[in-house]
Amino acid sequence: MNLDLLANELLLDLFEYQSGVHLLRTFHNLNSRFDNLLIVHFQTHDLDFRSLSTYAFDIICEQYLPLIADRIITLRLPNNDNTPQEIELFLADDFALRTFLHLRSLSFNRIYSIETMNKVTRQCCHLPYLIHLKFMSCSLNCNRAIRLNTVDQIWSLPKLTRCHLDIKIYKRFVIPTVHRRRSL
Repeated sequence: MNLDLLANELLLDLFEYQSGVHLLRTFHNLNSRFDNLLIVHFQTHDLDFRSLSTYAFDIICEQYLPLIADRIITLRLPNNDNTPQEIELFLADDFALRTFLHLRSLSFNRIYSIETMNKVTRQCCHLPYLIHLKFMSCSLNCNRAIRLNTVDQIWSLPKLTRCHLDIKIYKRFVIPTVHRRRSL
C-alpha cells in the first residue's frame, strides 16, 4: 500500500501513534503534502525531546526545528541520561525560545543551574501565548534574592495560568575561617 493514497485525516490519525521526533525524521521533506501534514500535527501536539540520543537531538535542532518552530505549541526538554545538558545545548544552539511563536506549554526536567533557569525565564517573556510552564525535578543552589527574582520573572508572564515548580533549593553556606589567639 502506498501512503500517498491515504486521506489526510487517516494519516493524521496514524501520526497520533508516533512521537513528533520520529514523524519529523520519517516524513519531513518527503513531499509538500507530508510537510503540510506535519505542520497541522504540531499545531495540536507536542514535540518531546525525552529519550533522544545526543545525535538525534542535534539532527532535530539543526535540520527540522528552524522550519517548524513557529508552529509548535508544546515543547518538552529534559536533561536525562541519553542527553545530559540537553537544555543548555538547546539554549546555546542559537535557538532562542522566542522563535516558538505559538508555544503554549513548556516543560523542563532536571535543571541544575540557576543561570540556565534564569535564561529560560528571561526568554519566556517573549512567548505571547505561553499559558503553562513546568519545571520538574530541578535542584538549584542560590540565595534568597536570586530565587525571588526568578519567581518574579515567572509570575510576570502575562498569559501564564498554570505553573508547576518542582525545585529543590540548596542554600549556600560558607564556613568561616576562625583564627584563635593563643594567650601566653
